[in-house]
Amino acid sequence: MDRGPDYLLYSIVDVIVDDYFPIVDRIGERIDELEDELYINPAQEITDEILSLKRTTLLLRKVVLPQRRIFASVGGRYSFTVSPENQPFYMDLADHLERIIDATDTYRDLVNNALDSFFTVLSGRTNEVIRVLTIISTIMMPLTFITGLFGMNVPIPFQESPWSLLIIVLGMGVIATGMLWLFKKKLWI
Repeated sequence: MDRGPDYLLYSIVDVIVDDYFPIVDRIGERIDELEDELYINPAQEITDEILSLKRTTLLLRKVVLPQRRIFASVGGRYSFTVSPENQPFYMDLADHLERIIDATDTYRDLVNNALDSFFTVLSGRTNEVIRVLTIISTIMMPLTFITGLFGMNVPIPFQESPWSLLIIVLGMGVIATGMLWLFKKKLWI
């Protein structure tokens, strides 16, 4: 109190601002952990946590931004009176707030990039699954046609022969193998 009410205000706000630094550091560490985990095991929990970090960084920014506006313009038009000997403290406080704002902006961008990366990885895995399913469907299509054609209760060529079923099954095997060979040749699988 000997230094005046402006120093008392600085002391209170400085303690609050200093408590933001561990929060900002923990957010940065968790973003790094999530980025590493993202490529190893992309899961819904990661999306939830990334969105939670995004909300946290936005909330922190909303809390700190007005404080920066207040304390950055000490001695300005809308500020309160600060004695000259206490102005360096307020400049230090404004610098701390500026560093926190910069860190939250950086982390917000990192979180957005991590979320984009997550969706890219997820999309790549989905495309891989769709590609495999498409290949299976493409191979099964002519086989289904052949079994459907011979299953219509119409006379089958060489129906009297005991080898007709074997010939049909071998023909279907040749078709499936040929299609697999073609897909490999075109580098689809």
